[in-house]
Amino acid sequence: MQHRNRKLRHHGAVRRAGYTLLELTFSMMFFVVIMMSTLGMLERDTKLAQSVLATTHVEQLAQELIYRLKKELANAQGWNPVAVITEAVDDTDTGSLRVDSTLGFPSSGTVILNRGTTTEERIAYSNLENTEEYFNNLERGLQCTTAAEHDVGDQLIWQGLAEPIAQQDSPAPENYDGVSMGVLGPVYFRGDGTGFVYRNPIDPTGGQNLLDGDKLMWGQNVNNTPQIDGWAALTFEPRHLFSEAKTGQDLNRDGDRLDEFDVGIVRRTRWVSGNAAFEVDSINMGPAAVLQERCNYGGDLDGDGFDDPIFLWDENQRQLSIRLFVVGGMSNGKPILRRVESTIFLRNLREPGIADMEIFTDGFESGDTSAWSTGRSRNR
Repeated sequence: MQHRNRKLRHHGAVRRAGYTLLELTFSMMFFVVIMMSTLGMLERDTKLAQSVLATTHVEQLAQELIYRLKKELANAQGWNPVAVITEAVDDTDTGSLRVDSTLGFPSSGTVILNRGTTTEERIAYSNLENTEEYFNNLERGLQCTTAAEHDVGDQLIWQGLAEPIAQQDSPAPENYDGVSMGVLGPVYFRGDGTGFVYRNPIDPTGGQNLLDGDKLMWGQNVNNTPQIDGWAALTFEPRHLFSEAKTGQDLNRDGDRLDEFDVGIVRRTRWVSGNAAFEVDSINMGPAAVLQERCNYGGDLDGDGFDDPIFLWDENQRQLSIRLFVVGGMSNGKPILRRVESTIFLRNLREPGIADMEIFTDGFESGDTSAWSTGRSRNR
């Protein structure tokens, strides 16, 4: 009997050991599944956190750019670079383009000829002559346009310019390039709105006297040298290409996945007009994450039915509207966009006299531009 009991106990022990091993196996499998799921969740959370941090950082840089521009432009005077052709060109000329005046045009850039017509063309130039009559070293038919003949009297504008047209009540389509939503409603404008030209009050002697008689002296500090013929421009410079077709994303929400976008940076350039030998002063400003649709600069970027120029300059209202769409991180393979915008009021309309100089000091501390500008940020 004792032998039998020992045998039964022995068999029972074996059975208990087998059950424990099976239970351990299932536990280990369950533990592995839990760990893999947890690691997957941590990886996703980490990527999401990194994406949010990247987006927040880019948005912060865009806000800092707006602040820098407010300080830069607080007392500035805006300019609309427009010219008229004085010598006809054919569709093969790449040497030079002669106009009535290149005053106010950046030392290099792109112009739009015969905008709104069948012969509209965008032409890049690499330098200007001291006579202020020639754009030199031309590159023809850029940004989805075709090289064409242009006659004496044809008008051209700097590509960066975006200005409201005079006729705002149901204008003909050929008279404007886009419609932006302003504070008081839709604004019909011409140009691309990828840049802005301006001057600031200066003392050409390097001192603090900004007046010539009872008028302000305008110019720029170019390479730390005050120049009465100095100018400055803010321009969008493309750096990278984003393709909807490659990612399968409808980035601008226009119903297709065929668009291409330039992702770039805002760049400030200073030069001396009529002195091509004077070294150009140029720096990058803000994040290299500003978005523009290729072949449709200034177009609608968020699918609200209104165009989004980076800069929209209303000389009559002394108002410069700035609107930046910046690309942050990625979420589910789709870029995260943020919209940062502001409005700055400049010193146009009249030549200020001595009494106006109080505006520069009355109520302002160094760098304070709060009375000149307003701003807001809206996430997409």
